Amino acid sequence: SMQNIYNGKTLATLTFVTKNPQNKIKISLNGASDREKVFYLDDLMIRQKNVNVFKSRYSAQLKDSIINYNNLDLLMK
Repeated sequence: SMQNIYNGKTLATLTFVTKNPQNKIKISLNGASDREKVFYLDDLMIRQKNVNVFKSRYSAQLKDSIINYNNLDLLMK
C-alpha cells in the first residue's frame, strides 16, 4: 500500500540487493486491489544506494526550471 500521492503520482522507494548484477531484473506489482488492474510506470530509476542523480529540465506548465534529485522534482527559484 502506497499512500504518498502528490499531484496524482506515487513515489515508491524500494531497496534491494542483487547477487548477480549481470542478470536481468524483473519488476512486478502484486496484491489485491479494488482499483483497475492497469498501472502506468514512468520515470523508473534504478541506482546504487550511495549515488545521487540530478537532472534539470524546463517545465512549460510552470514556466520555470525544475531540478530533479533522485526522481523528486524541486523548483529552482
